[in-house]
Amino acid sequence: MLHATTGSVHAQRADERRQEALLVGRTVQERLHAAVVWVQLVDQLVSFHEAHRELRVLGVHEQTDDRDRVFFLGWRLLGFFFLLHFSIFLRFFLFLLAFFVEIFVLRLFFVAVHVAGSLCERKVVAARDMHELVGLVFAERLDVLGSSGATALHA
Repeated sequence: MLHATTGSVHAQRADERRQEALLVGRTVQERLHAAVVWVQLVDQLVSFHEAHRELRVLGVHEQTDDRDRVFFLGWRLLGFFFLLHFSIFLRFFLFLLAFFVEIFVLRLFFVAVHVAGSLCERKVVAARDMHELVGLVFAERLDVLGSSGATALHA
């Protein structure tokens, strides 16, 4: 019964993780689509500017001041929206970077704890071995004293 409950909990958690991954994937896909749209808009503005420049070269000067204002207003709006979307991408990538750095730091911490634990374990083993060695030496000396004391008593 416990295995069935644990299995269903794991399945539910896995389903939740899948849903979160799909949501993140959709969000990234939408942001990439928005970036593609902005790149296309930049391309159209550049081609508009080049066509406007060609008209100037050819001598067509009708409403050039209005076109310049519209063109630069378009560039300003484009720059604003590009920075807005870029900041969203930047936040997303900074989040990923922070996530991986955190994992790396935690891994270093666990490695340091493991190394410290193994060093402590070695010290404990060395101390136990030293304790046993001192005990053996002490026991041998007692035997030597005991045997010499016994011979002294028998003599």
